[in-house]
Amino acid sequence: MLALQYTVRLKADVDADMIRRRVAERGSLYDNHPGLVMKSFLLNEEDQVYAPFYIWRSEEDWKQFVFGDLFANLAAAFGRPRVRTWFVLGFGHGACTDQPRFAVREVDVIAPETSLEAVREREAALQAQMLTKPGLYAHSIALDADRWELVRYSLWCNEAASRDAAVGAQSDCVNTYEVLHFSEPGGRG
Repeated sequence: MLALQYTVRLKADVDADMIRRRVAERGSLYDNHPGLVMKSFLLNEEDQVYAPFYIWRSEEDWKQFVFGDLFANLAAAFGRPRVRTWFVLGFGHGACTDQPRFAVREVDVIAPETSLEAVREREAALQAQMLTKPGLYAHSIALDADRWELVRYSLWCNEAASRDAAVGAQSDCVNTYEVLHFSEPGGRG
C-alpha cells in the first residue's frame, strides 16, 4: 500500500466555503474508486490548507489516479501540487464505526543511527496500542525512505479524542484537520 498527500494553500480567491462546496460536489466520486483503500478530504481552516490524504492498494492504482482525470481536474482548479508519497507499514481500524470527522497527522524523523527493524517493531507496538483508543476510526503508519521520516495518520470520530491524540503526540510535527468527506470503497473489511 502507498499513502499520498498533497496540500493546497488557500489563497484570497479560494476560501474554506469554496473547498466545502467542492468536496460536497465531488467527494462521492471517490466512494467506489478502484484501488483506493481510503481518502480523507481534509481541511485546516486556521492554517488555510486543504490537504487530502489517500491510501492506495498498489503503486499501479496510485499511478492511475495521478495520471487520470480526477487529479487533472484538481491541478486545473488549484495548480499541480507537490505530492508526497509513503510506503504504508501498517494500517488498521479502531473500534469506532461512525464516519470519521477529525484527523491527526504526525511526522517524525528517523535518526540515522536508528535500526530500521527496531523502528518497525516499535511502530507496530504503538499501532496496536493506538487501535484500542476510544474514538479511533483508523490508524496508519507510513515511511518516507527519501527523507527517512515516519508518518502516523489517525482518523477520529469525535473532536475530543482527536484533540487528546494531538496533545499527546510526541512527534516532531503534528497537524490536525477536519474531515469534510471520507471515502472507503472496500469498507472496513
